[in-house]
Amino acid sequence: MKPRIVMVRMLSGQTEAISLVLISGIVVSLVGAAYFWGMPLIDKRAASTDFTSASNLITDINKKILSLANAGGGTAEIELSKAVTLVPAEADDVNNNSLTTIYGVKQPILYPGAEGATLYLGATNFGDISESIGVFGHSSPGVITVKQAVTPEGNYFLSTKLWYRQLRTSGTQTKSYIIRLCSDTDASCTVKATGTGKLILSFKGTETIPGNPDLVVTTIGVKLT
Repeated sequence: MKPRIVMVRMLSGQTEAISLVLISGIVVSLVGAAYFWGMPLIDKRAASTDFTSASNLITDINKKILSLANAGGGTAEIELSKAVTLVPAEADDVNNNSLTTIYGVKQPILYPGAEGATLYLGATNFGDISESIGVFGHSSPGVITVKQAVTPEGNYFLSTKLWYRQLRTSGTQTKSYIIRLCSDTDASCTVKATGTGKLILSFKGTETIPGNPDLVVTTIGVKLT
């Protein structure tokens, strides 16, 4: 006896329903895979954007401070994209005479394991960029550094710092120069300040402190709101 062939007719509505379920399942799977594999890339792009924003902000601040110091007067305002902290020149702190912005990211900007390492930005002379005293007319008075730290949760903190060092002339009659950062309303130049809205810089004057060598100090007032 020949085997019986049973033909089942599937209604058109059933076909569309099953196709829809299959297509929906594929789409959901693809979206899930894209999200899973794309998350690190999204985090990296976000971290890169934050890093660029902080670097541009600190670089802009440095340019405006140098412009005021060279002009011997004036004021400048900068809208802050990130919180900035001032550690004034006379503060009892290893980071004195600096402006810093610290922010969190989910992906490292520096290579993994670089915690504690220092990255120098905008360095025109790598020979002495890490020295506490530079060469007047040759070295940059403002040094911009980036450091990376990891949190217990596996995220990262980046610290971008601008600090000012002495520059010393060469020759037999040497003289040193430095830009001194102080809070705009603090005569002692010891009080720290943090702002998230606006940074206002102002030229406060230049004085020469006798010594060996003489030290020429240009003070820049910093107001953070």
